[in-house]
Amino acid sequence: DGTFETHHTVDKFWEKAEADAAFAGTKGPGVVKAVTARKNTRRPPTPYNTTAFSTDASSRLGITPASAMRIAEDLYMDGFISYPRTDNTVYPPSLPVRELVSSLVRIKEFSAAAGLLDQPELKATRGKKETTDHPPIYPTQAIQPGALEGPKKRVYELVVRRFLATFSPPMITESTRADIEAGSETYFVRGSVVVDPGFAAIYTYARSADEEIPALQEGQSLDLAAVPVDQKAGLLNDR
Repeated sequence: DGTFETHHTVDKFWEKAEADAAFAGTKGPGVVKAVTARKNTRRPPTPYNTTAFSTDASSRLGITPASAMRIAEDLYMDGFISYPRTDNTVYPPSLPVRELVSSLVRIKEFSAAAGLLDQPELKATRGKKETTDHPPIYPTQAIQPGALEGPKKRVYELVVRRFLATFSPPMITESTRADIEAGSETYFVRGSVVVDPGFAAIYTYARSADEEIPALQEGQSLDLAAVPVDQKAGLLNDR
């Protein structure tokens, strides 16, 4: 029901005559010639080292790397997270994982990861570098809402969500593309939806909005609503 937008298989027409010909050749009804769907699996992230943490704090939270490190060091001094200056991306065997996860998922903000406790074994992802000096960055205790505020709360939440994500299953998405023939011209529409959020249920920063498309079938006939033309003129300086 309703309308949806398709795109010509030619991304941009550089010659006006070619664009005019495509415009004139586009006739309704459109006929769906092919529909292809593919599932994609995205692995959960690895434990935080300093570089990955500061990069995420900047891209996910809009906090500069320098400010993020100062906040992380304050949280470390308060006993809320582990030492934030580390190259390690593998949790040590001594980490009380199940106890820590159990305390974290009791907090409402992190309850989306409660299903982790149903797993017989909590097995984390592993990064490429393992050292014995400092572990990856992880939350050392669960903090009730209201104990932190402002940037400290956001950074702590980022660390918790990343930690829980490292024990979570992959995210599965499905990409769909439909090719539609309209007169002499071919158009396509594509979208992507999350089939199983996996780790993105708790590591919400990783989930993008669904781009749903209609449930089209091969051979289906579609009415043509409009053929818009986006014309942009450019100026060339003669030197």
